[in-house]
Amino acid sequence: MMHRACFAVTLLAACAGGAWAQPSVTADMGLLGPGVASVDLGIGFGTIAWVRFQVPEISRCQHRYLDIVTEPFVAFDSEIGLYDSLGKRISNDDDDGPDRGSALTFGAISPDRSYPAGSLPGNGRDGPLPAGTYYLAVAGFNATFLDEDWLAIPDGEGQQGGVSLRFHLGAGDPVVDPADELWESLCAGDAGRFPDGAVAAVGSGPLSVIRGFGQSREDIDLFRICITDAAAFVADTAGSVQMDTQLFLFDVTGHGVTLNDDFDSTVQSRLTASVVGGLGNGSYFLAVAPQGSVPQDASGQNLWGDGTGERLPDGPGGANPLGQWNNFVVNDNTWYVITLQGASFCPPPCGTADFDGDGDTGTDADIEAFFACLAGSCCGTCYAGGADFDGDGDTGTDADIESFFRVLAGSGC
Repeated sequence: MMHRACFAVTLLAACAGGAWAQPSVTADMGLLGPGVASVDLGIGFGTIAWVRFQVPEISRCQHRYLDIVTEPFVAFDSEIGLYDSLGKRISNDDDDGPDRGSALTFGAISPDRSYPAGSLPGNGRDGPLPAGTYYLAVAGFNATFLDEDWLAIPDGEGQQGGVSLRFHLGAGDPVVDPADELWESLCAGDAGRFPDGAVAAVGSGPLSVIRGFGQSREDIDLFRICITDAAAFVADTAGSVQMDTQLFLFDVTGHGVTLNDDFDSTVQSRLTASVVGGLGNGSYFLAVAPQGSVPQDASGQNLWGDGTGERLPDGPGGANPLGQWNNFVVNDNTWYVITLQGASFCPPPCGTADFDGDGDTGTDADIEAFFACLAGSCCGTCYAGGADFDGDGDTGTDADIESFFRVLAGSGC
């Protein structure tokens, strides 16, 4: 069967609400160690087998992967859904495994791991996993995996059978990424959905690719990027083959700039210079969201009205900054790739001329507070970066002093 993107809306509505208890497990694998752990499972008509396991952090920064593969018994078509210890759905799969089997793959993207004929390779495409306890639901096709409370609903289409379930945990390769790429996180982190939680593209040189993961069906990720050639700017998600995306651009104050959904009759998104070209270079927030995500102001007014084409905010809340998101997402939210032109990494954030945080800028008190901080005595209201004023990771250097006096004089860092 093909991988299903759409879930039953009626079930989503009917099952919203009441918390469910942790599922009764068929098998408890305990803490997984390096190598392969396996268990054979029988799946009856209209039933789900739950398997509990624990793992250390599974991520690129830990050089560790976890691949979960079902090898079905004769003529059985499996599906699997992974939930965390609080009942939140992490991901699910139908046919990435061998012979109508299923597979999920987390953590290190290399080396590629090969499994029985018909399987997709293990390559970390389902993202990282924090250390913890997880519950895997194993069912026959056409099960539904909802987002909360371990709510997995069997269908089976008259099926019964079983699988050999295998957990492959191993060591990944060291991280060696191209200089023009940014990952949402090399560890088990998640970009925020608002500017204060955005992943900042800090560094130098062109920024050509952003890679990330939808870590829940309604996950929205923001990135702070620098547009350095606004007239040639492009951001698109054409490489995101498993996710129906939307792209939004916000300025440094969180006000909307432009959006796009479904360019060229596809489910992917593309931003161009048509709007931002008239605003110019600078620091912006780029948001990638699953289809069905609506940015609103703090009072719940939409920033944009109906429509998918690029344009400045034209909704009732369009004059206000981003305050919340309204989501009704029924599609899978998986890995994504954003390809960019006219964008670069941003210089490290610099400190402020109101170093002591009292509201008065560039005063003797700010100078005194800065030098006290250099000497190891930072005030409680002082600049959060302390004596690393230029944000380069080195604290209390001549470069920090020079940056402080440039900012004090009204120049950049």
